[in-house]
Amino acid sequence: MEYIYDIVLNFNDCYYEFYEWNNKDKIINVKKIPVYRINDIDYLSFKYNKVSIINKFNQNYNIYLVTNTLEVMAIMLDKSGNIIKRSSLLLEEADEVGRALRKQGCFAKTIAVTFRNSNFFDYSHQDTLDQE
Repeated sequence: MEYIYDIVLNFNDCYYEFYEWNNKDKIINVKKIPVYRINDIDYLSFKYNKVSIINKFNQNYNIYLVTNTLEVMAIMLDKSGNIIKRSSLLLEEADEVGRALRKQGCFAKTIAVTFRNSNFFDYSHQDTLDQE
């Protein structure tokens, strides 16, 4: 597992870019955070949809970086594996993540994702998304 160290995040219910952050936002500094590579479709789903991650990346964390190698964002999960908050990264830190992954070689895991919408009733229909 790869980690990124000393990164600034601003978690919100909806994703918005770092240049839209406000002075009143609760900006946090995370000392160590795991990073995972996912495919483009999964990345967009994580960014804009209500998603449940059935097989958590690592049970010891509830904050992760996810990247499709072009973009990177942070996600915060609740105990059930639902994405509850998202954060963009500062431009320099997003570049740092990309460089670090290219140096070390990207990696991926298979995770199960459930898309939820207003018609969501249960987790009986789950699609497994294979990573690159």
